[in-house]
Amino acid sequence: MDLVEKFNYSEFISGVKEAKGIAIAYLPFGFTLGLIANSYDVNGLIAGSMSFLIYSGASQTLLMQIFKNPNFDVISAIFAAAMLNFRYVLINIPMYKSLKKYDNWTNCIIGLMYTDELIAYLAVKKNKSFSYAFGANLLGFLAFGLTTFLGVLVGSFVPLIIINSMKFVLYGTFLSLLISTLMSEFRHIRVVGITLILKLLFMYIPPFSSVNKSLQIVLILILTSTVYALFSMYFEGGKLGDIK
Repeated sequence: MDLVEKFNYSEFISGVKEAKGIAIAYLPFGFTLGLIANSYDVNGLIAGSMSFLIYSGASQTLLMQIFKNPNFDVISAIFAAAMLNFRYVLINIPMYKSLKKYDNWTNCIIGLMYTDELIAYLAVKKNKSFSYAFGANLLGFLAFGLTTFLGVLVGSFVPLIIINSMKFVLYGTFLSLLISTLMSEFRHIRVVGITLILKLLFMYIPPFSSVNKSLQIVLILILTSTVYALFSMYFEGGKLGDIK
């Protein structure tokens, strides 16, 4: 395997050092995820393991909400998490192309630790060394996972009212990301509008309100993506726009 045979220690250390800023940014987010696990009645070991196996804050928060529902089903949970992370199928392609001289197993191992921030960082660096990418990814991966376990441990001694208040840290993070996106491309406000309408539909309008909560999340994800895609094609000169 190229991960072993072509490993370059100096490039690996360089990746670790230069990406430490991103890893530091993951510390409070991983810690908060572990801290709020108790409020969602999620086993601490499971909550910590999710950070290593799933490594996606948005998906983990969604799954915790689904697990808290006594009527949740595994298929809906898996599908909802997959929908949230489907973007990596597309944004990982440039990374794999830049590392195409290495074998697939090496690329897959490194790819498991990619995040939006690290992909953007490596793209700016125009990196073509798997050792550098491995170092940059591994530091953030460990920082996120280990601080989640730390949050779980601290959460067992912290009053529940404080833990519940920490949920707003996650919501605030997602809101800041949403605002940043809207500031750069305000047209994406459509996504927010479509999601809100669908959420209200499933909350208050029968028979939609009787749908299982876990399935609601999956349906809202699918319908939001579908409606926005059709909306964009219609108003931005796509094929559907010719039907007028």
